[in-house]
Amino acid sequence: MFDIFGEFDSVEELNKAAEGLFNENDMDNILVLAKENGIPEDFANLYITGDIPELSDVTIAAMGKIDMELPEAVKAYGDTADCVAEYIKSLCDREKFASMVRRKSRTLIKCLENMKTEAEKQIKTRSGCQCACIPPSSGYRMIREYYEGGQDQ
Repeated sequence: MFDIFGEFDSVEELNKAAEGLFNENDMDNILVLAKENGIPEDFANLYITGDIPELSDVTIAAMGKIDMELPEAVKAYGDTADCVAEYIKSLCDREKFASMVRRKSRTLIKCLENMKTEAEKQIKTRSGCQCACIPPSSGYRMIREYYEGGQDQ
């Protein structure tokens, strides 16, 4: 997922890497850096031409990270991963939340694993089948708490 440049813990780290590449006149790798971090190619091109001062802002960087994590999460959790990812991205217009999403210690897969663990605690047997249900409001709360949590998980 972050095989070439590695995972960045913040948008500041990401932009510093882009600046280093820019200063080395390595525009091709700016495009690679952007792609690896889910930053739209248009933003990379605007950065390369000097039309924007940084490769990304915190919102785009956070949403890009979620987009890069999504294929692995979909393999493990199907449509649930898509729904959770969309909810997370909807909260990324809040800079503080977006910066928390960008942290290395927080991933979409771990968020979904936390939700699964909580659901398993609530399994009940009815009519011979086991089922668990997390109401949407509880699910949304768990997502926010996971990303906003002070302790790394």
